[in-house]
Amino acid sequence: MPNPLRRVKMVRSAIEQEFPGLSNSRWYLKSPKSTKYQCIGWAACESHRKWWPWDWPRHLYPPEVYWPAHLPVGDESIQNFVNAFVDELGYESCGRNEEFEFGYQKIAIYAKIANGADKTKHMARQHLLGRGWLSKLGGNVDILHASLRDLEGDLYGKVEQVLRRSWRTAFSKGLALPSSFRFLLYRLRHPSWIVSNLKRRFLA
Repeated sequence: MPNPLRRVKMVRSAIEQEFPGLSNSRWYLKSPKSTKYQCIGWAACESHRKWWPWDWPRHLYPPEVYWPAHLPVGDESIQNFVNAFVDELGYESCGRNEEFEFGYQKIAIYAKIANGADKTKHMARQHLLGRGWLSKLGGNVDILHASLRDLEGDLYGKVEQVLRRSWRTAFSKGLALPSSFRFLLYRLRHPSWIVSNLKRRFLA
């Protein structure tokens, strides 16, 4: 049986190679790999499907992929993602204000901008109590990272937009707690991974 501490160190090392900004920051593993959802679905507090405006005809969308029916497909612009979260989940724009505001849940949109066109690459969701940001790394693990800057770089670009919604709106949508429940289930099923939440000096 593989040593769980060594396994965690290997996973962390691979992630820090992909996201160098994490190397000098405190961050934690939160769940195992999963291809059921990705960062956009995770930002929407869903772990059973992906959110993405794939350029497919609507009738070909599989059940594990979702995009609001009134919004265009094939459009990966920041504004299309803003519209999805505003219309479906009750968010509102707050520019680039990423500071924690008690009573609000925030999400951030990472994008690359080239030749005047922007392309969304990633989304992160602020911890409900402001203790960093939650990100799903594609088909890889979920992590909690201290700063939005930690994931900026060649892969995801930079944070270009931050949205917020009140806790009241989040609870009214019924989407405020599923991610926390998933974390709890994972901890109960995989106790050996608790070591991933030790301070980095114990994992060096």
